[in-house]
Amino acid sequence: MWSVWSETVDVYLGQGVAMLKAGIRETVVSLSPATLPLERVLARLVDGAAAAQVVLKKGSRLRVSLSGAWCPALAVTVPEGVTRWEERRQIALASAARDMGTDLEQIACEIDATAPGAAAAIALPLREELERWASQMGCRLVSVAPLWATATQSRLSRQRGTRSLLVIEPDAATLIASDGKNGFKTTTLPGEQDAASLQAYSQQWLQEHGHEESGLARLCFGLTAHPPMATAPRRWAGHWYSA
Repeated sequence: MWSVWSETVDVYLGQGVAMLKAGIRETVVSLSPATLPLERVLARLVDGAAAAQVVLKKGSRLRVSLSGAWCPALAVTVPEGVTRWEERRQIALASAARDMGTDLEQIACEIDATAPGAAAAIALPLREELERWASQMGCRLVSVAPLWATATQSRLSRQRGTRSLLVIEPDAATLIASDGKNGFKTTTLPGEQDAASLQAYSQQWLQEHGHEESGLARLCFGLTAHPPMATAPRRWAGHWYSA
């Protein structure tokens, strides 16, 4: 059985799919019913890795990317004059709790460092379950973040002329656009998106926020390997492609 000597292992979780990328080995893809409990989804992913002769080294650092369906982008309005990062994060936390219909103590929330005004929140029980899973494998969970946040850090999103970004995943599509005031507007559409419907929605959404479609950058994420894309994020390289 082959052992991975890389310190960092990437895991992707979406509705009905889990992926694991370790070292130079091919990505392990595990498909499950969307209603399957997370514990069993993770167990099937480990079984799939074992079948592919991928064994995680003890002490490996796990980075978990959540799909837009698992962790949608949340738009946060920060009052003018609020510049301290912790104050902005607390405002985002309160906003996320309202959107999710839960208490502040039940969720974790962070603001996107590249796109202030876009926030991500997850239920604490979800993070705790991921931490238990990592611990059971002798690994360390070092980050849990939405995949769309990884896309905002790509070279494509920072190219001159790019004013908005569309991230398309198998189970969601996320739009992020500058509001022209050092902030960002965002929305996530859950579910697999029909190309024509998504195109029409994107055009309307961009117009409502004062953007031209010519300034929209598109990034798609797929389960199968694609030719490397120079302007895509380094994380999950080979799974990004242009729309």
